[in-house]
This record gives sequence, structure tokens and C-alpha cells, in this order.
Amino acid sequence: MNLTVKVSGTDALALKFKYLIKAAQQGLKFGVAEAADLIAEEAKTLVPVDTGYLHDHIHVETVTDSPERQVAVVSPVNEAANDYGFDPAYARRIEFGFIGTDRLGRTYHQAASPFMRPAYDAKKEEATAAIKEGVFSALDDAMNQVAARRRG
Repeated sequence: MNLTVKVSGTDALALKFKYLIKAAQQGLKFGVAEAADLIAEEAKTLVPVDTGYLHDHIHVETVTDSPERQVAVVSPVNEAANDYGFDPAYARRIEFGFIGTDRLGRTYHQAASPFMRPAYDAKKEEATAAIKEGVFSALDDAMNQVAARRRG
């Protein structure tokens, strides 16, 4: 006795999987951007403000933008051609404090006023949820579109 089974429609199924994978990748990109923005906005609320210069430099940079990997950095500085390599040069002193004499001979006993790490700590769960929501929402939308095409 021979049993023969023929499966058809695998090409269409493969296309649907590719469509869902693409949706998940787009959702990841959106979710990571949302997560980084949450942390950046929190850092802006926590940073000590004198002139607003440091506050205005807090921003999000995309480090890696590939379909399977999204990396964004929230930073209080920009690259600069000064001796420190970044601007504003005092951002690190605000976050970590500084005790000692600087290159110009000035002595400081500046206590830390952290704003970046506390922003991350305060928003990490919400940021994680934003990433998950971005992926799941994109997958839900894609699956609904696939189902609608099947019905229609």
C-alpha cells in the first residue's frame, strides 16, 4: 500500500511569512525609535538647567539600522573638534561630578547631578513595552491584511 500526499500552496505561504517578517522588522524599527524618545524626553526633564545648552543637546542617534537589528543611543553630546571630542564639554561633569583640578588649574568639588542613568532607569520598562508594542502591532496589522485578502 502506497500513500501519496501532495501539499500545494507553499509558495503563497512562503510569501505570507516574508510579509510578516518584513512587518516585524518595521515594527522593531518604530518601537526602538519610540523607546529611545521616551528616555531622551525623560533625560530632558531631569537634566539641571542653567542656560539650557545641555538640555538642548540631548538627542537620539541611530547607530545600527538593519532589518534584524536596531540600535539607538540617547546622548547628551554631539561630536566636536574640541579637546574633548564632544560638545557640551561639561556634560560628563554634570552626570558624574568632578573633584580635582582641571587643565586650566581650576579646582572643583562638583557633586554629580545624574540625569542620563536615572532617565534610563525610570523609563526602561516603558521603553521595553514600546518596542514589544511596535513589533506586535505591526504583526497584528499584517496578519489582518493577510486575512482580509484571503476573505476578499
